[in-house]
Amino acid sequence: MNSSIVDKLHIKQSSFLFNFVQIRKYSTSSEDNVKSELCFSNADTHKLEILKAGKDKSGVYMWTNNLNGQRYVGSSIHLRRRFLEYFNTNTLLRDSSMVICAALLKHGYSQFSLEIIEFCKKEDTISRENYYLNLLNPEYNIVQIAGLPPKVEHTPEIRDKISKSLKEYYKDPKALINHSLKQEGHKRIVTDLTLNIKTSYHAIHSAARALNVDKRHISRAILLKSDKPILARFIVEAAEDLKDLKNYTQKSFKPLSLTEISNGVITTHPNIASTAKALGVFPQSIVTYIRRNTGKPYKGKYWIKFL
Repeated sequence: MNSSIVDKLHIKQSSFLFNFVQIRKYSTSSEDNVKSELCFSNADTHKLEILKAGKDKSGVYMWTNNLNGQRYVGSSIHLRRRFLEYFNTNTLLRDSSMVICAALLKHGYSQFSLEIIEFCKKEDTISRENYYLNLLNPEYNIVQIAGLPPKVEHTPEIRDKISKSLKEYYKDPKALINHSLKQEGHKRIVTDLTLNIKTSYHAIHSAARALNVDKRHISRAILLKSDKPILARFIVEAAEDLKDLKNYTQKSFKPLSLTEISNGVITTHPNIASTAKALGVFPQSIVTYIRRNTGKPYKGKYWIKFL
């Protein structure tokens, strides 16, 4: 092959490679003083390279919005798995309460660069993420503290309080239905005491991820109706008034009539649990059917209503 053609191809290939990945790229900000292991200038066109780079690796990464320079720092013990979540639009929609997810949906991957700031040992990911959070103060991170360890130790007093609350909460079957009702479609409200704003989340795990804490912290705060701020900043509460749930729970223990459409036979049952047992289904299935009030027969075979 002609040597001039080979040289041109080599130059073109080198230019392309430099466009998507830079090894040990130094930040343009002397204030940050950050050097990254890898930098992909366009997350959309270099998705495959990003996934390959994260395979079997743990470390700290950073998203940067190329339009406004705003950043998000995160870490994972499985980088490829975490990147796959970001590249899944269903995951972004599910967690759109997170600022970075909303930004990716709004601007698109092509407007973001992704840096792997540092590869590190799995046990060091949280500490290294905290280091870069403190150093960079990234705009897309709501909480400038990396996730708390999965195992949380409590004082004997707290453990006793949680135990008593759970025993009281589940002391009879009504509590189980009440718990089921609360888990379905009821939002959680997080109040930021620093910024004096309230944010609604569709589920506990969404609130936990937004605050970058273990979801058990959120569950415990709601269960105990704690007025102690999470991370000394956030108050979490259930959005729905529990009085409405209690009223519905009481109604759930009224007798019901069950009409079989195929033969018109009508039977009565003392409560939802008894009705569910007769049909061989879980009580929650009956609760959901009654709450939705679709006007259609249950499973296409039965009419169920309170007496």
